Amino acid sequence: MKELISIIVPVYNVDKYISYCIESIRRQSIQNFELILVNDGSKDNSGTICDEYAQIDSRIKVIHKKNGGLGSARNAGIDMATGEFIFFCDSDDWIGINYLEILYSAIIENKADQAVGSFTKVTENEKICIKHEEGIYDISTSEDKIQYCFYKIFGRKHGWETWTRLYRTNIIKNNEIRFCEHCDNFAEDLGYSLVYSLYCSKIVSVNSAEYFYRVRPNSIMTSNVGQFKFNAVNEIFIYFHDKYIKALDGYRIKDILPIFHFLIMFNQYFNIIGTTSYPMLKKELNNIENYDVWSQQTKQLLNIKHYKLLKQYFGKYNAIRILLLSHYCLHGNWNRFKIESGLFYRFNNKGGN
Repeated sequence: MKELISIIVPVYNVDKYISYCIESIRRQSIQNFELILVNDGSKDNSGTICDEYAQIDSRIKVIHKKNGGLGSARNAGIDMATGEFIFFCDSDDWIGINYLEILYSAIIENKADQAVGSFTKVTENEKICIKHEEGIYDISTSEDKIQYCFYKIFGRKHGWETWTRLYRTNIIKNNEIRFCEHCDNFAEDLGYSLVYSLYCSKIVSVNSAEYFYRVRPNSIMTSNVGQFKFNAVNEIFIYFHDKYIKALDGYRIKDILPIFHFLIMFNQYFNIIGTTSYPMLKKELNNIENYDVWSQQTKQLLNIKHYKLLKQYFGKYNAIRILLLSHYCLHGNWNRFKIESGLFYRFNNKGGN
């Protein structure tokens, strides 16, 4: 029988957590799955633990590869996946017994291309439920897709975490939707969620928060706190640029892409605002590869045509703030950038509140 869901788990130095993650997957109410564990060059006992589980459960497959980062590990899992759907899970997290069934039922019942769930953030002291907006979204036109990205992903109504989503494998493989492997474990999820959404016609979101995201010291996510990597953001944008042209046939490309460029940059900056020194930001800015791409997209926003477009999507005051933020970023005025960022953080737009 063909596997229904391919669950891809990248594994790197998590021997204290990986068993708990695997056991939560084995206990799922949906049992027709394959679990692909990608050991990304772990230096502890993680690889051995994965092999031991493969010996006792035929649904588990293990890939051992040289360390290449999170994106590389997930891509290796995609290459091996045979299920009708793909689900990503991080190796130090776990999922509630019904999480996959809830996502699967939602995507099937609504004939959707993607199901989005909520999640619970787990720290040493507390559990915080992060609820995403629930609903069904028809995004069959190019303009619909753009607005979904603006209001639901960037507007954080659905976030951009890849591990709260159920994907259709044929959409991923037919359109070669891959994780960026040159982003130093920075912003891969944002780029992937944006690109996949461009190929969707319908998305369903449910409010189940049975994905448990563990916040721990020295994880990939916490090791990036306080680091803003312009090169990584630029790589994400270049990848998105190429996929945008293919998915939407270049729809309003000169008008829309500079806005996407700004939002990708801004959202990643806001994640670390207050923890990165201005000299470090200036150093990063001076070392940008493909600087022409970065500066060109930023400069394109600074004109009356884009002001009118920004006003249409985000309202008058946020349009002005985007122009100011672009100007401050381009000229390295990070103090003013920080002040204005706090005002812009939550969109006040026509369709995205």
